[in-house]
Amino acid sequence: MAGSNLPEFCLDYRKYTVEMISKPTSEIMSKVRKQMDEIAAVPDDKVSYDSVIGRLADIETELDTFTSCTARLPAAAATEKAVRDAASEAEKALEKFSIELSMRKDIFDKLVTFSKQTELSSLHPQTKRYVEKRILTGKRNGLHLDQETRDKLQGLRTRMSELTIEYMKNCNEDDTWVPFTDAELAGVPDTFLQGLEKTDDGRRKVTVLAPHFIVLKKCSVPDTRRKLAHARAAKCMKANTPLIEEFVQYFHQFANLLGYATNAHYKTEIKMSKTPETVTTFLSDLKEKLQPLWAEERRLFLEYKEEECRQAGVPFDGQIHLWDVSYYSAMAEERKYAVNHEALRDYFPVDRVTRGMFDIYERLLGLRFSRVQGAEVWHDDVTLYRVEEADGGQLTGYFFLDLYPRDGKYDHFCVDSLRTGRQRENGYELPVCVMLANFPKPTADKPALFSHEEVETFFHEFGHAMHCICSRAHYTLFAGTSVEGDFVEAPSQMLENWVWEPEPLALMSGHYRDGAPIPAELLATLVRSRQANSGIFNLRQVALATFDQIIFSQPRSDTAAIFGQVYREVTGIETMPDTNFAASFGHMAGGYDANYYGYLWSEVYSVDMFEARFKKEGILSPEVGRDYRKCILEPGSTIDALDMLKKFLGRGPSPEAFLRSKGLAV
Repeated sequence: MAGSNLPEFCLDYRKYTVEMISKPTSEIMSKVRKQMDEIAAVPDDKVSYDSVIGRLADIETELDTFTSCTARLPAAAATEKAVRDAASEAEKALEKFSIELSMRKDIFDKLVTFSKQTELSSLHPQTKRYVEKRILTGKRNGLHLDQETRDKLQGLRTRMSELTIEYMKNCNEDDTWVPFTDAELAGVPDTFLQGLEKTDDGRRKVTVLAPHFIVLKKCSVPDTRRKLAHARAAKCMKANTPLIEEFVQYFHQFANLLGYATNAHYKTEIKMSKTPETVTTFLSDLKEKLQPLWAEERRLFLEYKEEECRQAGVPFDGQIHLWDVSYYSAMAEERKYAVNHEALRDYFPVDRVTRGMFDIYERLLGLRFSRVQGAEVWHDDVTLYRVEEADGGQLTGYFFLDLYPRDGKYDHFCVDSLRTGRQRENGYELPVCVMLANFPKPTADKPALFSHEEVETFFHEFGHAMHCICSRAHYTLFAGTSVEGDFVEAPSQMLENWVWEPEPLALMSGHYRDGAPIPAELLATLVRSRQANSGIFNLRQVALATFDQIIFSQPRSDTAAIFGQVYREVTGIETMPDTNFAASFGHMAGGYDANYYGYLWSEVYSVDMFEARFKKEGILSPEVGRDYRKCILEPGSTIDALDMLKKFLGRGPSPEAFLRSKGLAV
């Protein structure tokens, strides 16, 4: 990469082409297959760290980096559809190849031989853990079982992978939009309307992507909200419903072949929760505790709705519908807490938010970020940053920011590791990661302006990037966000707290015209509003997590029917006919199967960490920040999450701060 100082990398980040994807994919698979054959041929009496363990670790690192850069990223972010299609095919091929490698009993046998011939306690702790985790993974892949069973498992995994990739491709390529007249968009800020594309007959195109959800929050025309909510809930329904229902069956069959009752049992075994029963108890308990909060919120929503119906001279039906929730939630914030989110948006221009966020992370983690000028990237909106130690300037890693939506791009928010950090004999191999986001784009007369909710999302996702950058592991297996699945959100959730505190907020805000600070009263009302609508927001999370647990605890599922039933039981709100939210619920196909509860579960730990250390010792305390970096971010998964927490907290974790944060009595 010209002028970037980025170390030699497997792929230059110039504009992607099909030629950069297809042939190199075939070549690396041939190369790795040959290397694996060589390891498998090592005589048992020659099995050693150098001949087996070290070589396997090197192969994993190279293949992981190649897959991230040559398949996953262009499939999600390349500008040309032909390139995205080629990358998706490469992703399928590499995932199938990964399954092939994971099912190699000859390699598993070498690991077992090494463990029997070596005193594991004499190894470096990370090497000991690596061998143990690899053997456990082999058993969870069925490599200790007979050939017939292994063949069935490999076939299931291959088909599951194909379905998952197709599901995500459908989500990313979907371009659903609904046309509305300006009258039908009454209440929506004019600045937003002016940025919308128009149809030939002059109507405005509203998509089902996150930046356009403002219509659900601000539009005073119920039928407009209903149409858009239906389009959102029906997204990819025809294409993806059969896919998700097929891979639900295969997940169940896979778990059964390995001796587990359900996929939920299989997945939770290696999580902090350990069992689906523990998860069910956690969600059920939270559901009951949140009901009084939602009852009061619902009463207020109905009061607002009745008032609007009376003023409009239309009948009041006495119900809160799915398309009413965001609208009356926003109204409650504005009326009860006097929070004007559209006025606040003017104080969160992208450059100010980014620089302020960087400043906060730099202070806390002892880092320094600088933009790499002239970097060759896959789109003009993309920026590359260099990360150095604030003390001494030692290079620590790189991250890319790809912040705005475009056709065919991954349509949610995520951070992906392009190259994991890993300790080598000649030093530390630097991590590189990317944040993919879909924030509102700049307009002709205004920069990109974030809502406070979007600032919180930005802060959260950047926390994942710092987890990737700060981890210090000897093996790719343990690097960055590779922690237990129900803890992985905790480090980023903990850092969300900064967007609710006056001092950090002042650092990341300023009016886009003149840099003026947020007026004191507006800032105070924002901070007070943190618990606004906590009941319905968290019950929605409970509903999604409960749905996830149910469908992955059954041999087959009618996902639309189950989602409707669960959502009604948890929130009291009916879903819409001819919709299936599961068809575009990317977490279902993104590795969060039977793990969506992890968002709420890990929040318990995130709030505990914030209150126990930062709230008591200093919101921007560099000392606590360094402890956080050392105890939580640097280890990756080299130690168990519970041990990390105990070291940082100085005690075992407690749920009390979490319950208080929701407005619940402890």
